[in-house]
Amino acid sequence: MSWSRFAARSHLIYGLAFALVAPAGPLAAPVSRPEGAQSVLADVMKKQPYLIYPGNPAQMEVLWQLSATATSTIEWGTDTNYAAGSTQNDEYGTDHQHIYTIGGLGPSTKYYYRVTTGGYAYTGSFVSAPAPDAQQLKLLAYGDTRTYPATHDQVAAAMIAAFTADPAYQTLALFMGDFVGTGNNETYWTNEFFSPTYTNIRASLANLPYESCMGNHENSSPVLFTKYFPYPWVGGRYWSFDYGPIHVTVVDQYTSYAAGSVQLQWIANDLAASTKTWKIVVLHEPGWSSGRGHANNTSVQTLIEPLCEQHGVSIVFAGHNHNYCRAVVNGVTHITTGGGGAPLEAPLAGQPNVVASAMLNHFCKLAIDAGVLRMEAVNSANGAVIDSFTLVRTVPDVTPPVVTVTSPVGGESWAQGSSHDITWTASDNVAVDSVNVDCSLAGAGGPWQPVAHGLANTGALPWMVPSQPTDSARVRVTAYDHALNAASDVSDGPFRIVDPNTGVGDIEPAVLGLARPAPNPGTGTTLLRFSLPRAGGARLEILDLSGRRRWHTEAEWAAGPHEWRWDGRGERGGRVAAGLYFVRLLTPWGDRMERLVWLE
Repeated sequence: MSWSRFAARSHLIYGLAFALVAPAGPLAAPVSRPEGAQSVLADVMKKQPYLIYPGNPAQMEVLWQLSATATSTIEWGTDTNYAAGSTQNDEYGTDHQHIYTIGGLGPSTKYYYRVTTGGYAYTGSFVSAPAPDAQQLKLLAYGDTRTYPATHDQVAAAMIAAFTADPAYQTLALFMGDFVGTGNNETYWTNEFFSPTYTNIRASLANLPYESCMGNHENSSPVLFTKYFPYPWVGGRYWSFDYGPIHVTVVDQYTSYAAGSVQLQWIANDLAASTKTWKIVVLHEPGWSSGRGHANNTSVQTLIEPLCEQHGVSIVFAGHNHNYCRAVVNGVTHITTGGGGAPLEAPLAGQPNVVASAMLNHFCKLAIDAGVLRMEAVNSANGAVIDSFTLVRTVPDVTPPVVTVTSPVGGESWAQGSSHDITWTASDNVAVDSVNVDCSLAGAGGPWQPVAHGLANTGALPWMVPSQPTDSARVRVTAYDHALNAASDVSDGPFRIVDPNTGVGDIEPAVLGLARPAPNPGTGTTLLRFSLPRAGGARLEILDLSGRRRWHTEAEWAAGPHEWRWDGRGERGGRVAAGLYFVRLLTPWGDRMERLVWLE
């Protein structure tokens, strides 16, 4: 990044704190100007405002270019009163460019902005990035808009119609490069991509941030691509960003990504580090496509594809060939979406791994709902779906339950041997699987003694107060979900167990319970713990997935807690195979069951 641009951006971000002015009234049109002032307007605003998402969920960048040195004012807010902020903005660089980073954005919130310069105003809107833990997302994707801006304008109109009909699509547009016919010529950028004549292109750029790789038509002189789309690259023109449930890796195919190169190692590290459910790679030249226009890129096949397979990439987006094509290689979907306005090319039949193709101008719609991704390729001329598919991934549950002890909370005085209810609330993003209740007579640091384990999440447990007197008793409730995530809560303060003359007694659980095996997964041995409400016969057994009993012990047991250490041996003394098993407790007062993963 040049020093002048860095200084301009830094100044403007910090300017948010002190550059507030009273906003003007709402505008009825994207551009406000005096009657008959179109030619003057063109002289004032050379490239109307457009958007870039810089990878920070709390930010959005607005960029524009004037034809001469002038100060602009930018205002923004959650409606067209633009009440959230306003500041003046000076140019950076040597060609009258402006950039402002709007910060402090809330997640998935629609914002409106207005840029005023020379007495003319230009408006737009955007929806800020979703929260990092969001599980739902919709977005658009397309590429190769060069040469025929009128056709691109029709595609842009269809995209605008898509996010007008369903505002959830007003998020961002993934773009596969080849913006213009000659990327080293300013005239092509002005006339093909940023021309005010093509109002739908202008509206799309003003209301959707474009996140793009560089195409071969920009590579003849990357200076202009980097000038107008200054993403926060980590090297060359490659970078990555998270956006809700997706991670996007942008590849620069015109900086070396050969074996052993800096970029290829960065791609490997970037994909390995991401924990997002959905990983997407954006590049220009496809590894598998229709065979028309350009041959398959063998470097993508031999270098990028293995990393995609290794690190769980779902989709590789590309352009370059001017049609639509979908190929599937070892579980990785490769999409060529090169129908944004460039001269169309007829796909060749019988190309390797290709499952769908079409010679149509189009764009793509992606809709993600947790572990389900659906993509549609849409004919921009009539809105018809020309191809669609659904991908499903298991979303790991890493969210622990939320649990709160509601009684005793501290300050109570309970008599030895009396009966009181221990109460709690516990919830989970999926479901609470079981609950353990423990008591400490020596404060929050323990030691903890089991009251009852493996309980259903009923929210209450009748408890016979132990006979040992203390001023430092606490109760702890631990909730588990199906993925073995756990969370605990302890009484807010100590409570008293009174009447010290009754002596010292054991904690007597008044319920039936089976604890989760520990450790789980188990190897070598695992501890099976249970409690009985009264003395009597009970059987503890291990079942496999078919319900066949692999081990058991049966006896008469006293009331209270018990434990048995199982060494992984079956009824005949041999070791059981690794796999999923069930621990079952059978008693006259009811049955309990827990899952056990056995590793050897």
